[in-house]
Amino acid sequence: RLLRLVKLTRVARMIRKLRDTLKIKPGWLKLLKFCAVVCAFAHWIACAWFYIGTLSDDDDVSRFISENALSHAVGWTQDFTLGKMGETEPHVIRCVRFGGELLDADCEEMDPESQYLAALYWAATTLSTTGYGDITPSTLPELIFAVFVICLGGFLFAYMVGNITSLLEKIDVRGAQYRSRIYEVESFMHRERLPIQMKRQIRTYLSRTFLYQRHVPSYISELSGSLRSEVYLALFKDIIVKA
Repeated sequence: RLLRLVKLTRVARMIRKLRDTLKIKPGWLKLLKFCAVVCAFAHWIACAWFYIGTLSDDDDVSRFISENALSHAVGWTQDFTLGKMGETEPHVIRCVRFGGELLDADCEEMDPESQYLAALYWAATTLSTTGYGDITPSTLPELIFAVFVICLGGFLFAYMVGNITSLLEKIDVRGAQYRSRIYEVESFMHRERLPIQMKRQIRTYLSRTFLYQRHVPSYISELSGSLRSEVYLALFKDIIVKA
């Protein structure tokens, strides 16, 4: 576990290096991190959902159902079927096993990649509150887990919407400030009924000021004198060289 923590610190350090090398905006980087966390969460839910579907293995009830040829599913992995390319008969996601061997010798299951995609599909539709209903719980453990994920998905979806909205605003902070200022100016010009030509002049001045004026955040002044000088030198290097 300690080695894993060390690897996580290396990953974080590598992400910081990539951010500086690729010159990615902090807002985009936060959005990518958030998407990675959501994907990892959906992956864990999918793995847990597939594992619960395998609990019917080595179960006497499953053996009884198989021996008596009953048409009762003992898990979502047997209830949900998929078709393969070039084949007419659909296959179950996973066949039931007893003692490591298939209970039904004629049972044909999907490959591991398709099994994972089916579980991930259920996790994505449930967490996003879509819920198509084509994959449903067939046993009590599956039902309990599904209720838990549905409740969790409602909170997660609300958190995702709010967080993504906040992250999108932070991607272009200066642009958001400019749009807010333009909205205030447009409201002022409309309220005071300024002449059309004057409105155009004001819009042109504000847009040119936004494009060519370099905004220096106030917290730069909190840096040490030498570091602050280096920042200003990096920002206004072209002007100094021309002078």
